[in-house]
Amino acid sequence: MLKKTSLILLVLTISLLTVLPYKASSNSTTIQVDPPTSIVTIGEIFNVNINVTDVTNLTCWQLELYYQNTRLNCTAVIKGPFLDAGGGTYFGKTITNTYNSTHGCLLAYCTLLGSTSVSGSGTLVTITFKAETEGRTALHLDETQLGDENIPPDPIQHTTVDGLVHVGITGTPDIAVTNVAPSKTIACQSYPMKINVTVENQGDTPQIWNVTAYANATVIETKKIALASGNSIMMMFTWNTTG
Repeated sequence: MLKKTSLILLVLTISLLTVLPYKASSNSTTIQVDPPTSIVTIGEIFNVNINVTDVTNLTCWQLELYYQNTRLNCTAVIKGPFLDAGGGTYFGKTITNTYNSTHGCLLAYCTLLGSTSVSGSGTLVTITFKAETEGRTALHLDETQLGDENIPPDPIQHTTVDGLVHVGITGTPDIAVTNVAPSKTIACQSYPMKINVTVENQGDTPQIWNVTAYANATVIETKKIALASGNSIMMMFTWNTTG
């Protein structure tokens, strides 16, 4: 695991806040990458959010996010709106795309300046990346910290959920639908039908594309997928037959 020793001292109007020690969690508070999986092409600019869910009395947070710097380049970091609901905030960030020979690192932190706190779920920060080369990389959360309303803040226990980015390349596609298997032979109104669709990348290059299932001319569902050359995948579509 990538580790980085850091100490951040934020000067508040009412107290000094030091970085909180990380604690394992058994409750429902979670810091997670959203979307959990991003499928993009080389040169594409895209955003991911870091969200917190089911937190109580949050006054400050800090996180690090690691990614392969051959795959992605971090270009911007914008504070999310969640903590602002409690009043004025102090926000800081550091982007280091060359943290080491293989990875880049984003450090971001924010604290409320007043005596209020916020509870619930929302976005802590939005991160913009540019896809550089074909392949995939984890978006790994590390050194995540949440602080409550006490002075000094006590750590809020939580879990983390990493993200994943697939970077594909453009080229002449050779995509085949090799099987379509509905769960039933008769579709009845208001009874959803599951449809398993198997597709294969029969070309020489990795591809990213949309697969859409239809009932005659009606779109059932569209899914975006990425596949390396020679690989296949089975996807399940759900046909909502209400109406």
